[in-house]
Amino acid sequence: MKKNLLSTVLIFILTLVTYNVNAQFLDDSTQTYFVCNATGSQRAVRAFSDGNGGTFSFWLDKRDGLVGSSIYGQHLDSLGNPQWASNGKFFTQAAGKEIWLMDAIQWQSGILIGMDSRRFWCWW
Repeated sequence: MKKNLLSTVLIFILTLVTYNVNAQFLDDSTQTYFVCNATGSQRAVRAFSDGNGGTFSFWLDKRDGLVGSSIYGQHLDSLGNPQWASNGKFFTQAAGKEIWLMDAIQWQSGILIGMDSRRFWCWW
């Protein structure tokens, strides 16, 4: 039983290992346009249509190093032009904590962003 729990916990932790995640809008296959190329790591991208040919993208961001996780987002219009700040608009930060889960969806006339920033502990 303990061995199965340990294996499950290790697999779960390995799935949370930070990878760089890059999203880009392609209107010309010879050009690369990054939604975000900030330092640190960006992961867990959630993207969806804005209903007008553009996209909203949201991601977990560690550009501030060990301070904690942040959520950034970018709105691209139908031509792929950023509508918010370069490298994304800051939405929130879990100061001193990691954001483990995040999702963003269209909600009524706006966007709903949910997150879980509880501390993660393992006992066995």
